[in-house]
Amino acid sequence: MNTRTKSLWLPAMVNLLGAMGLLMLMQKMGLQPRLLWVTAAGGQFAMAFYFPWLITLPLFGAAGAYMARRAQGGSSACLAASLSPGLTLIGLIALLAPWGLLIDGLSVYRLVIIAAMLLTWGVLPAIALLLGALPFLGESALLKAYPRQPMS
Repeated sequence: MNTRTKSLWLPAMVNLLGAMGLLMLMQKMGLQPRLLWVTAAGGQFAMAFYFPWLITLPLFGAAGAYMARRAQGGSSACLAASLSPGLTLIGLIALLAPWGLLIDGLSVYRLVIIAAMLLTWGVLPAIALLLGALPFLGESALLKAYPRQPMS
């Protein structure tokens, strides 16, 4: 297995599957999101916040960064592995939004809904994941003073 697979793709996939699996379990258990009703651009819509899931995301961010760091990944690999659930959701919204705008037509109301989706399903999870990953992003003084010795 090459270094990029060990230090980036494997930790990112484990992190993504873990975070999304927990969200699925929470929904199966009947946890309901908190809805915030917003009136904007001539219409009303609800923004859904899964607070229990958002609270657990720093643990997944830390786990993804730890796995990448443990596989000798650099800071960018740690950051990408820890943010993989948030980046995946942002990517999905970025792929699906133009399709919806093409089918339903462009309006300010639909653009506001897309911005709200990016906030609640992309930006907030990414911030929570980043909070957990911060301790693993830089070289610690302990690692510089005592570098890892190869196992024999």
